[in-house]
Amino acid sequence: MRIIGNTRTIMNNLKKSQKGSITVFVLASMLFMLIVIMLSYVGISNKTNTQVRETKKIQEEYSVEKSLLDKEYKDTVERLDIGIYINLYKSSGKKYYVEEWTNEDLTMKVNYPDQSSTINVYIDGKQVLYDNKNGYKITKNCTIKAESNGKVAEIKVTKIDKEKPTIDLENAGGVFVLPTGGSNGRIKATISAQDSQSKLQSLEYGWSRSNTQEPESYESIEGIRGKAEIQKELKKDDSTQGEYYLWIKATDIAGNEQIGTSKVLQVLSRENSDKQLILTANPSAENWTNNDVTVIPTYGQNLIQNKTLTCTGKENTDYQKNGITNIIVKTNNQIVTATAEDTAGNKITTTLTVSNIDKKIPTVEFSPNGGTDYIILPGQTTADISVKLTANDEGGSNLDKLQYQITNSEIMPQDNDTNWKTFENGQTITEAKTGGTYYLYTKVIDGAGNRATSIQKSNAYIVSYQINYDANGGEGVPDAQIKTHGTDLTLSSIIPTKKDYKFEGWSKTNNSRTPEYQANGIYTTDEAVTLYAIWSKELTATFYSYNGTAQINTKVIGKIYNDEKSVEITSPTIKNITKDNTTYIPRGWSKQETPNAQIEIANGANVTISEDISYYCSYSSQITATFYYSNGTVQESKTSQATRYMSSNGDYIQNELSIPTEVISSKGAYGTKYIGIAKEANSTTAIEKPTTEQTVYYAFYNCTITYWYYNGSEHISTTATRRLTSNGTSYIGTVDNTPTPGAYDGVTFNKGNWSSSSTSIVKVNPATTDAINICAYYEKTITATFNYNTSSGASKIQANGIRVYISENSGVNIINGNITIPTEVTSSKGAYGTKYSGVAKDANSESGIVPTTAYTNYYAYYTVGVTYYYYDGSSHTSKTATRKYINNGTDYIISISEIPTPGAYDGVTFNKGNWSSSSTSIVKVNPATTDAINIYAYYEKTITATFNYYTSSGAAKAQASSIRKYISKNGGINTYNGNIAIPEVVKNSTGPGNTTYFGVSTQKTATSGITPTTENLIYYALYNKTVTINKYERYEDSNKIVVITGTAFGYYDGTTTNAKIDLGTSNLNGYTFRGWSTNTSANATIQVGPGGSVSIINDTNYYASYIYNITTTYNGNGGTTTTATSTGYLNYDDDRIGTAIVLPSTTRTGYSFQGWYTAASGGNKIGNAGASYTPIVDSTLYAHWVDDIAPTMGTLTLDKTGWTNSKVKITAKATDSGSGISYYKFSTDGNLTALSTGWKDITNTKSEITQTYDATSNGTYYFYVKDAAGNINKKSITISKIEKVKPTIGSFTGTTIVSGNLGTIKASGIADTGGSGLEGYYLSTSSTTPTKDSSWKSNTSSSLEIKDLKPTDNTTYYLWVKDKAGNISEAKSCTINVQTAVAKIGTTYYASIASAVSASSTSTITMLVNRTESVTIPSGKNITLSLNSKEITGTITNTGSTITIKSNSEGDQGRLENTGTVIQNNSGIVNITNCTIRSRGAGDCIKVMGGTVNIKTGAKILNETTNRNFSIN
Repeated sequence: MRIIGNTRTIMNNLKKSQKGSITVFVLASMLFMLIVIMLSYVGISNKTNTQVRETKKIQEEYSVEKSLLDKEYKDTVERLDIGIYINLYKSSGKKYYVEEWTNEDLTMKVNYPDQSSTINVYIDGKQVLYDNKNGYKITKNCTIKAESNGKVAEIKVTKIDKEKPTIDLENAGGVFVLPTGGSNGRIKATISAQDSQSKLQSLEYGWSRSNTQEPESYESIEGIRGKAEIQKELKKDDSTQGEYYLWIKATDIAGNEQIGTSKVLQVLSRENSDKQLILTANPSAENWTNNDVTVIPTYGQNLIQNKTLTCTGKENTDYQKNGITNIIVKTNNQIVTATAEDTAGNKITTTLTVSNIDKKIPTVEFSPNGGTDYIILPGQTTADISVKLTANDEGGSNLDKLQYQITNSEIMPQDNDTNWKTFENGQTITEAKTGGTYYLYTKVIDGAGNRATSIQKSNAYIVSYQINYDANGGEGVPDAQIKTHGTDLTLSSIIPTKKDYKFEGWSKTNNSRTPEYQANGIYTTDEAVTLYAIWSKELTATFYSYNGTAQINTKVIGKIYNDEKSVEITSPTIKNITKDNTTYIPRGWSKQETPNAQIEIANGANVTISEDISYYCSYSSQITATFYYSNGTVQESKTSQATRYMSSNGDYIQNELSIPTEVISSKGAYGTKYIGIAKEANSTTAIEKPTTEQTVYYAFYNCTITYWYYNGSEHISTTATRRLTSNGTSYIGTVDNTPTPGAYDGVTFNKGNWSSSSTSIVKVNPATTDAINICAYYEKTITATFNYNTSSGASKIQANGIRVYISENSGVNIINGNITIPTEVTSSKGAYGTKYSGVAKDANSESGIVPTTAYTNYYAYYTVGVTYYYYDGSSHTSKTATRKYINNGTDYIISISEIPTPGAYDGVTFNKGNWSSSSTSIVKVNPATTDAINIYAYYEKTITATFNYYTSSGAAKAQASSIRKYISKNGGINTYNGNIAIPEVVKNSTGPGNTTYFGVSTQKTATSGITPTTENLIYYALYNKTVTINKYERYEDSNKIVVITGTAFGYYDGTTTNAKIDLGTSNLNGYTFRGWSTNTSANATIQVGPGGSVSIINDTNYYASYIYNITTTYNGNGGTTTTATSTGYLNYDDDRIGTAIVLPSTTRTGYSFQGWYTAASGGNKIGNAGASYTPIVDSTLYAHWVDDIAPTMGTLTLDKTGWTNSKVKITAKATDSGSGISYYKFSTDGNLTALSTGWKDITNTKSEITQTYDATSNGTYYFYVKDAAGNINKKSITISKIEKVKPTIGSFTGTTIVSGNLGTIKASGIADTGGSGLEGYYLSTSSTTPTKDSSWKSNTSSSLEIKDLKPTDNTTYYLWVKDKAGNISEAKSCTINVQTAVAKIGTTYYASIASAVSASSTSTITMLVNRTESVTIPSGKNITLSLNSKEITGTITNTGSTITIKSNSEGDQGRLENTGTVIQNNSGIVNITNCTIRSRGAGDCIKVMGGTVNIKTGAKILNETTNRNFSIN
């Protein structure tokens, strides 16, 4: 290079001396030859590679310098001819040649012959000011033209290049693994560099462990010079883990240098390298499974090539391989191996051993397996079922889940049933169950998920009920019975006994009144209970009442049950009665027979009795009186009542009247008060108490009144009385004479001036007011004078008011009235801004009062508050003073408070005259003469600001000044900053990076300018420039380029801020925009997301990338059809890249899946489920199937589930989701095959069928189905309740009854040998055989007792029994013979009087017919014989009982007669009433052998023959 430099010097000298061009050319040629010889010599010598590279570099530089010499030679010759030429110089002073690249500013000078002539210089056609001494600075490429005296020289500068090369390290980064086996790993990075102007000169790289510290040395990449762009792949081998950075240094021919650092290149540790390739087992390799295990490799994002996946064992037997996607391991202890390499070729290997497959099924046992020893006792609802469960597992995964449930269903519970419970192996589980048949189901699963075959079911566990009996205080309790769930139970026929009580039946509660069951009845409820005997006993209550003339009675009978001591009965409801023209109302019932007895039972109400008892009715009648009284306005009335009581025998008592409370509490008009009541109107004579002797009364009222008044000499008082009485229709008041007061203080009393108040006038009329204190009052007019200010000076005005005098206790009360201030006074104003503030009663006063008639002179006064705001030297404060304008008795005078002296603020001393009436702007005032009431101190200060701006030499400063003003305000100060003019040197400055000045700010890096004021002391100049981005997008069917710009900023200190440009989004119909990248690939890494922005300083290209959904339709081809969506990538130039998806599994009921194909039939196979598939457009894949699954059996149902004697229809269902059902068959043979004969063809193969079959006998029936592919299945059902044997009846026995009584017939030896069991019986008086649908009654017992039959004459009954299958027995018959009823006791009828007497000890025997019978009544009885208008012919002999013989009434007599003795009383008592005793023969009517015979009212004793009515022995 030194030789070429010397050559340049020689050439310059030649130009200066203007020698011939030939000499220059010869010298240059000689030098070129010398250089060629030197290079030849270097090439011949065997030097190192370094020397070769240096030689090559010299050759390149020589080539450039030679070109420059040639150009310079040509230019020199031309310039010598022209006589004016242009020279360019570098900053070093060396000459610059226009064919040479440079990154410097140049100095341009013009050489021309006549130095005294004018020289004009133009840059790009624009004349510039040229200084020949200093030249002109050229900073960019341009065209330079110089002219002088008609001579013109022109030169073009095109090779100034100040832009640095760009380096792309976007793809230089990543993660690299250390290969398995311990060898070194490799790092690989791809870089690129560009220079669009002078082109690249050199490219060097180096490796560093830091992105801030350059490498110790760089290595050069050969073949770089002169290239505008280069891309290079660099590698490095190293086994040290950690972070690496690739440093690149690019230099262009103009000398611009750019250094860049890559993103981190991470070399993983051995441990983390292994984690880049992971084998995952599904199900997990850590857990047992009974399924195949799918092993799936997961590759780190850097492992992208040479992937393999292998497995030990035999393929399709021990495993199934699906490429490198996964391996399905079918048997235990297989090893799966995976390998892969990263982008640098580093290889990773990993393995996984599958040892968790267990497909052996566990077992389970029950102990005991079913049973019947489970009884629910009364008071309990359940019985415990206890079973020991033992499970075993031989597969190695051990037992994992042991579950059970006990249910009353024979249908197997589902796997997903929520009622499963867990148990421990060997555990005895216990559950309390209600009655019924139960089954224990178990579900045993081992650690791998294997389970005992299906769900295991135990034998039946039967839970029954125990029925106990309790005599409930009686005797003779039956033994306990056991009831089977769902089966009726015949209760015991044993009946208990209890003294004096009647057995009603059985009940579930011991205090029931109504029996639920009878002995030998049917118990149907599934419940364990204790049945209690129900007992009853009668109690009688007698109720006495009055019918208006005499006392009568009514008897009410109640019944108690069991242990009850009492019973509730209903008392009779008695109506009103009238006695002595007075109506009496029943009050109720009492045990006492007095008129006003305390009522114990309401009329018709319920009462509880515990023994036979009597009650008496009490009556009452109300007497009403009217009381007249005043309500304060008009007359009103109230009534009062007194009660008269009467007993059930007619006796009564009368009470007094009470005065109504409304009368006692009433008040009269005019303030009068209630005094009492009088018997007459207009009366004031009070009575103590009113009585029922009078029914009208009158209240009367009065009050005392006091008058206060002045009698002309003194203040006195007098009293009077106001009275109020009724005249019969209204109340009238009277008042005493009112006094006449005298004159007071010159005011004559006005007759109507009475007041009810002594403190204020409340005018009243003494005759009509309610007031009781009345005061006289007087009114007097008073005049007052008001002094006030006007625009002409002080003035006066008058106004009047009223003074009031009111008499009071021993004196007078003076009330001065207010005087209204004249509006001339209240609207007046004072001087100096003062305002009316009020009036005072004294001159020189500002104490305001309300004017009254108490004073006759008043003075208006005026004030205004003045507030001074100022700074006192330490804080902002205010001071308030008052400006006053007050009358001194003759005129108005002003007084003003002292003005404060503010302190200095912010270094500025207060100017005494600087007061303003405004705090927002200066309005200067004199506080002593202004009307302003708010006055503010103000200050003025000069402020100087500094402006920082940029120059080519660095940061610079300039200054400018303005005025800042301060005005005090409430609690602070207002600061007003003046604007400052920006210095011209700042506005004309140019920013760094050729940015342009656009404003100033108080922030160094602001993006917008402000107007400078005295608020801030420092400002910074701002600069900017425009940056351009080209966006490449896809638009419909072509691409497009969108140009957008942004703004970069420069600052006074030489720093810059990149332009932030929003790239926005890109819309392409049918696609989703991913974002922007500087890489053109469709799936390039996105550098800027949709709507994102970039920060750049140089113009840049960005390429849009899009994604779209690829829909792969998996046509189930008869199975399940689904779709999968994957992602496709599209670039701006319509390039597409797809993503891999995994083929899914699918199902089709009744078929096995064969894989996915490109056509519904035939086509190419894409793969099985789990295989990888990469579409780039929408496509449809089709499932292929084979039918190898048997049809599914549905339910088998019977139209009859109970016993029957007819055929049973079986309804069977089956489905087949595959080829469809083609054949079916019913059979009792459970071993048919697809080749058996007798299959019935189904027209048109169906996916679901329902068939029926009629079974005529018991047995197991099988339903077979076969599909079109030949698969068969079966299901069975057992019929065991067809029975056709008739039941039988052993004997059927009748009885004899008395007409009116109930009869009972009995059957025994009832049996059913067919097995279904007895169900019911049918009883009829017709011999026609009933049907099974007739009204049968329930019976399952071998014996039958039919009660409560009531035939009216001899009747034959026919009996049939029926079993549960519907078979009806042959008929059996019996007869009930009916005797005529002679007498009855209650509801029981008897065929003779003697049988009735024998049946009861204490009863009434009522005759039903005329009867000829002699009866001897034994001792110890108490019998009433009611003849009931009938005749008895015969002798009644009493041997020691009490006998009452009567008819219904005296007018309806029955009779006893005989030809001999009618009644013979040997001992005991005979009472005879309302009947006739007649002897028609020689005997006595009544023969008394002993005891007593009472002849009572209505008895007639007749002897038609001997007149011997009595005979006493």
